[in-house]
Amino acid sequence: MALDLSMLDEYYAPRGDAGGIAARAPLSLFQEDPDNPRFEDDAEEFQLLVADVLAHGILQPIVVRRVEGGRLRIRFGARRYRAAVTAGLADAPYIVTEDPRQFDDYSQVAENQRRAPMQPLELALFAAKKIASGEQKIAVAARLGMRPSALSHLLCLTGAAPPFLLELYHARKCRTPLYLYRLLRLWRRDAPMVEAACAAATEIGAALIERLESEWNGRREVATADGLPAGGAAGGADAGAARVPGGLAPVGAPQPGPDTARGVLRGLAARRDNRVRRPLLIVTWKGREAVMRLRVRPSTEALIWVQWCDDQREAEVPCAEILVSRLVDAAK
Repeated sequence: MALDLSMLDEYYAPRGDAGGIAARAPLSLFQEDPDNPRFEDDAEEFQLLVADVLAHGILQPIVVRRVEGGRLRIRFGARRYRAAVTAGLADAPYIVTEDPRQFDDYSQVAENQRRAPMQPLELALFAAKKIASGEQKIAVAARLGMRPSALSHLLCLTGAAPPFLLELYHARKCRTPLYLYRLLRLWRRDAPMVEAACAAATEIGAALIERLESEWNGRREVATADGLPAGGAAGGADAGAARVPGGLAPVGAPQPGPDTARGVLRGLAARRDNRVRRPLLIVTWKGREAVMRLRVRPSTEALIWVQWCDDQREAEVPCAEILVSRLVDAAK
């Protein structure tokens, strides 16, 4: 489900006097919206925007509301305003909106996404704010055009997110919400193991996370096996009639010793470990990783729905152009 951006279209054409020239105002009159969900700017992309502003000026007027003192509070166009300030411009074009649809916070997210995709932390904090105000998580996800599970991945960056996770994000060692979510789950189980591995890695991706998950699951299975009672069954006259774990020995059969019982349990654990409880098929399309959405019906048989790993949004892509990368278990 995608955000409906049609209501924004009319605001991308300059409007002002009868001659079609937008009004202009000194940059000192503009005021950023403190509730604007966008607060991160990619340094390289922002410098390109500044260079474009220096070369061509502000081509699209900034959409504002008039507030007390004659100030112009920015509703849409904060990046253009920041670029104009950085470029040293004296003024910028603007249009005033009184359309109540433009006062909805979700419309700011829609415009930001249309101009340049918002960063994961920006979306996460916006969603957390909406949920804290009483909106249901599933409703917030729907209005943002993402699945509830994708919103859960984003929300791992908010609330009680450990400093370790935020450091990875701000250092740009890991910015993919799904990977951060899986790291957080692992960190809650074994913080020293996860922190040490991430500190030693220059880049954190699926391969490292899957290795850590396998390592932790392997240690858990061994610990479970080694924790068996020494005799494998209660003592006394009925000891010979007990069963080993899994019911592999018939009633009255001789009972295996502790070493044999541990081996049996390890074998059962290994078979259990081979099952994929929540399979996610990771694919690549034009260098961009995504999760295949096999349960969503595409518009034609030649297309398939995917959910991008970076911004959690969904799209239809040609089946013939995707490259299957790997299969992961989301339950781990």
